[in-house]
Amino acid sequence: MKSLNLKSEKEWIKYTKSKDKPINIPTSPKQFYSKDWISIGDLLGTGTVAYGKKEYLPFKEVKKIVINLNIQ
Repeated sequence: MKSLNLKSEKEWIKYTKSKDKPINIPTSPKQFYSKDWISIGDLLGTGTVAYGKKEYLPFKEVKKIVINLNIQ
């Protein structure tokens, strides 16, 4: 996928609608590879994980950070 040099989900969608996409590449990789799916950025190699699976800090840790930052 990296060799395609696609930079976003928008470019991916355009690519999947073109005649350039081989038949053996799924149009909806998130559904097809659901077990291993992280994000479109992971698939394309851009590193963007905006809508992928993320690991977050536990609530108690985030609460301590927010309190220390004096966020209202």
